[in-house]
Amino acid sequence: MILVLFCLRELDIHNSFFEPGILQTAIFSSVAPMWQKAVSAGAMLAVLGVVLRFLLLALPSFWYGLNRRTGWAWSIAVGLLMAVGGVILDGAPRKAAALGLYLNPFYGSVFVAIEEILEMGFAVSLVFAIGTWRPEIRSTAQNPSRTKDDLFTTVQISDHVR
Repeated sequence: MILVLFCLRELDIHNSFFEPGILQTAIFSSVAPMWQKAVSAGAMLAVLGVVLRFLLLALPSFWYGLNRRTGWAWSIAVGLLMAVGGVILDGAPRKAAALGLYLNPFYGSVFVAIEEILEMGFAVSLVFAIGTWRPEIRSTAQNPSRTKDDLFTTVQISDHVR
């Protein structure tokens, strides 16, 4: 589902459907009809729910992978840095103009090119992470954060399974 959201983001769906955009918070202060505001709020809550669920499920494995220096986890970390950099550079000439700064069109083109390269690097890092990910079974020796009660429960469960 996260990959679908990324694809929709790249297609600029977040700026579509309504004015000022279905995922733009400015819609709540605009003169848009109440039903558009309700649909936008529902879409925002759905995206937030998907992202939070993903984080709750994936974050422990991600931190574990970073600590073990796995390629897939570091690929995601680098990809996230690229995504943040791309978002910062997205629309740099427009953002600079809002601050009263004028960017030479050449530099504006350079920022656009760098932003697109960073977005592509993000996508490539996700593909790399998916391709190199292997499930790991954590033993209690590899997970020092477990308590003695967790260890006792694990032993008891494994004894009943045999």
